Amino acid sequence: MLRWIGLLLMFVGTLMMNGEGKRNLLGLGTAGIGGVMSGGAFLERAFVQGKLTGKASLIFGIALAVIGVICLVMVLMDLPYFSHPETVVLHEINGGRSSSDEGIGYFISGRKENGMEKSFRISHKTFKGLNGKNQKAVEIEYLPHTDTVLQIHMQ
Repeated sequence: MLRWIGLLLMFVGTLMMNGEGKRNLLGLGTAGIGGVMSGGAFLERAFVQGKLTGKASLIFGIALAVIGVICLVMVLMDLPYFSHPETVVLHEINGGRSSSDEGIGYFISGRKENGMEKSFRISHKTFKGLNGKNQKAVEIEYLPHTDTVLQIHMQ
């Protein structure tokens, strides 16, 4: 039962992630907790109860647990940055829509002061707010370990 609850938490957490704000971080944390729960339940069933057969179940349990731990570590590393997020100014702004295995997403990218390109996932609402505005630069406040956008300031 615990493994199914964990899988459900992973699914719900993934749905919550939209690339920005506290909701994104909460979704990542929820998915991480779900991964640890499911992975732990699969491994407990394999080692303690001896009920899982085949290497695939064992590998699946380990993979879920590792992914869950990575998600949780990233969220925990970003928590101190909530009160003082990282800031970057981007020039030569581009925004767009991209399709991937995760579905349709929106992004904003540009060049930092040092010339390196930086890209962030943003929500559809933010994308619509930026679309059509010809900005020379934007200042983005974000959490550095998950690249979660907290705020965008037009310049």
